[in-house]
Amino acid sequence: MKSLENVLAGTEGAGSEIERKERGAQFKKRIEDYATDESGLHPGSEVFAWHADKPQIERKVTSDGKTRRRSSVYEKGSFHKMVPGKPPKKGQRVVYVDGGFDLFSSGHIEFLRSVCIIEQKLGEERDWYSEDAKKQRIQETGEDYGPAYVVAGLHDDEVINFWKGVNYPVMNIFERGLCVLQCKVSRLLVQVLITILTFHSTFKRSFSERHSSRPATF
Repeated sequence: MKSLENVLAGTEGAGSEIERKERGAQFKKRIEDYATDESGLHPGSEVFAWHADKPQIERKVTSDGKTRRRSSVYEKGSFHKMVPGKPPKKGQRVVYVDGGFDLFSSGHIEFLRSVCIIEQKLGEERDWYSEDAKKQRIQETGEDYGPAYVVAGLHDDEVINFWKGVNYPVMNIFERGLCVLQCKVSRLLVQVLITILTFHSTFKRSFSERHSSRPATF
């Protein structure tokens, strides 16, 4: 899948234009359903697409000694919200993780759960769970919430194929995205189009600017 956004728009994929439009609408509806909260009735995770600004060249030396090249970026980029949901709330630490999440397994779930456990312990250290803090959050927002807002970055098919080889990923970005969304330990899914190291530096700056009033951890 070259571009999930194009698939959702009905401009990429097999079949006639009508068939592609119908398939895109079905895919988008499924993403929206998976992005709901635990009840399945209310908004949950936000879903964004991220696009780079300026391409550069990235090199990889393979096991046979050959050099492979692909376009990469080191620019700020831009976000496009695909599905609205719950944004970070006052006092929450924004924690960013990313990966391919291919063949989503108990190991991926444990990784995301471990992130939440670490943040819970840090929340205890800053008295997040005290009765006074809880009452204040409910008074200000009408509900209580956890100490962290986990951002899960998802690499697209091209990036994973470039680094892992011709047979990967086994699951395309749409399928992998649904797996991360249904896990419910992350509040935000961002589809990324470049590698972990490159994306980490650019996303940190751009996302923190969008939520500059909130503490952020990456």
